[in-house]
Amino acid sequence: MATTVAGIDTVLEQTIRGRLGREAGDALRDLGVISIEGRIRLCGEASSYAHKKRAAEVAAAIDGVRRVINQLRVTPS
Repeated sequence: MATTVAGIDTVLEQTIRGRLGREAGDALRDLGVISIEGRIRLCGEASSYAHKKRAAEVAAAIDGVRRVINQLRVTPS
Protein backbone atom coordinates (compact mmCIF):
# COMPACT_ATOMS: atom_id res chain seq x y z
CA MET A 1 0.00 0.00 0.00
CA ALA A 2 1.49 3.34 -1.08
CA THR A 3 1.63 6.28 1.29
CA THR A 4 0.01 9.40 -0.13
CA VAL A 5 1.22 12.97 0.28
CA ALA A 6 -2.06 13.74 2.08
CA GLY A 7 -1.41 10.84 4.44
CA ILE A 8 2.09 12.09 5.19
CA ASP A 9 0.75 15.61 5.83
CA THR A 10 -1.84 14.22 8.24
CA VAL A 11 0.87 12.35 10.16
CA LEU A 12 3.04 15.48 10.29
CA GLU A 13 0.14 17.56 11.64
CA GLN A 14 -0.65 14.99 14.33
CA THR A 15 3.00 14.58 15.30
CA ILE A 16 3.54 18.33 15.61
CA ARG A 17 0.35 18.83 17.65
CA GLY A 18 1.38 16.02 19.99
CA ARG A 19 4.89 17.39 20.50
CA LEU A 20 3.61 20.92 21.04
CA GLY A 21 1.18 19.62 23.65
CA ARG A 22 3.95 17.77 25.49
CA GLU A 23 6.42 20.62 25.10
CA ALA A 24 4.38 23.49 26.50
CA GLY A 25 1.10 22.03 27.72
CA ASP A 26 -1.83 24.37 27.35
CA ALA A 27 0.32 27.25 26.10
CA LEU A 28 0.77 25.60 22.67
CA ARG A 29 -1.88 22.88 22.59
CA ASP A 30 -4.59 24.76 20.65
CA LEU A 31 -2.53 26.13 17.80
CA GLY A 32 -3.55 25.51 14.24
CA VAL A 33 -1.16 23.22 12.38
CA ILE A 34 -1.60 22.77 8.63
CA SER A 35 0.74 20.72 6.46
CA ILE A 36 0.84 20.91 2.68
CA GLU A 37 3.55 18.77 1.10
CA GLY A 38 5.73 19.12 4.20
CA ARG A 39 5.33 22.88 4.49
CA ILE A 40 3.91 23.63 7.93
CA ARG A 41 1.75 26.64 8.73
CA LEU A 42 1.34 27.52 12.40
CA CYS A 43 -1.61 29.79 13.15
CA GLY A 44 -3.49 31.01 16.17
CA GLU A 45 -2.30 32.77 19.29
CA ALA A 46 0.74 32.41 21.50
CA SER A 47 0.99 34.01 24.92
CA SER A 48 4.60 35.16 24.41
CA TYR A 49 7.28 35.58 21.77
CA ALA A 50 9.16 32.72 23.46
CA HIS A 51 6.18 30.38 22.90
CA LYS A 52 5.90 31.53 19.27
CA LYS A 53 9.57 30.84 18.66
CA ARG A 54 9.47 27.48 20.47
CA ALA A 55 6.46 26.32 18.44
CA ALA A 56 8.40 26.93 15.22
CA GLU A 57 11.48 25.14 16.59
CA VAL A 58 9.43 22.10 17.61
CA ALA A 59 7.75 21.91 14.21
CA ALA A 60 11.04 22.32 12.32
CA ALA A 61 12.64 19.46 14.26
CA ILE A 62 10.14 16.87 12.94
CA ASP A 63 11.41 14.58 10.18
CA GLY A 64 9.67 15.37 6.91
CA VAL A 65 9.09 19.06 7.61
CA ARG A 66 10.44 21.09 4.71
CA ARG A 67 9.54 24.59 5.89
CA VAL A 68 7.73 26.29 8.77
CA ILE A 69 5.58 29.35 8.21
CA ASN A 70 4.98 30.86 11.64
CA GLN A 71 1.85 33.01 11.57
CA LEU A 72 1.22 32.92 15.31
CA ARG A 73 0.01 36.16 16.86
CA VAL A 74 1.43 37.06 20.25
CA THR A 75 -1.38 38.07 22.59
CA PRO A 76 -0.13 38.30 26.17
CA SER A 77 -2.77 37.43 28.74
